[in-house]
Amino acid sequence: MLCLQQFRSVLSNMEEQLSEDQAAVYSALSDQDRVKVQDIEQLRRAVRQEAEELELQLNELAHHYDDSLKMKMHRLLDEHSASYLERYPLLEPGPPRQDGSHSVLHAARDPPRSGGDPQTVPPGSKCLCEGLDMKLDMMGFLQRLKESCVI
Repeated sequence: MLCLQQFRSVLSNMEEQLSEDQAAVYSALSDQDRVKVQDIEQLRRAVRQEAEELELQLNELAHHYDDSLKMKMHRLLDEHSASYLERYPLLEPGPPRQDGSHSVLHAARDPPRSGGDPQTVPPGSKCLCEGLDMKLDMMGFLQRLKESCVI
């Protein structure tokens, strides 16, 4: 999107400069040159229209990919939450988040003991279960997922 804004800015500056230059010499142009100037102006309008259409298409694609990514992230978070709940049932649901994301879950009152079997305690759950008010947040989950893939 930044490149598109830069393109639009450069195009606008070029059009402004061309208009000023044309205005300065237009009266001195022959009829044949004036026809060429009109052709150039028509081409400039076509380029401007094409740029606007491309911008609309790019915005639509960006929104589509953004929505698709959000949907996949929510699905991944839902799957993770469901999987975690199957292994470690949580006792109390938390209030909805202020940012509009899915509801969060408070940690269980009786979290799994850290001295237990490493197979029963998921990686990264220690910080999740330390207190009642700790939330299962997506960024923590993604960080733990990233770390587990690196190992």
